[in-house]
Amino acid sequence: TLNLTFTPDPLFIGADYLIDGNVTTFSNITEGDRFVYETSIDLDIICNGFAPICSGIECPTLEYDIPFLGSRLKDPGFLPFSLIVELKIESNGTIKACNRISQDVHS
Repeated sequence: TLNLTFTPDPLFIGADYLIDGNVTTFSNITEGDRFVYETSIDLDIICNGFAPICSGIECPTLEYDIPFLGSRLKDPGFLPFSLIVELKIESNGTIKACNRISQDVHS
């Protein structure tokens, strides 16, 4: 099983799920599913599967071989920004595509 939150979001046409970083159990992944992920973690960290440095929260770990997809940074020392990433995930949980959709920095 994968411990991620997947919520259908009609705002992202063609995306099967919006991932918001919260933890839940989800196992019905179909090969080629497209996910949109909004995060404060750098895209390279997400795509390369490195666990991000979490501030003030526990970093959940994922079962399977899917990389940890991050969660919002809550440290006021960080400049908050929203990064939306599209992921294509194979049926075994591995990421086969990772594209930056948009990034907005909030001053």
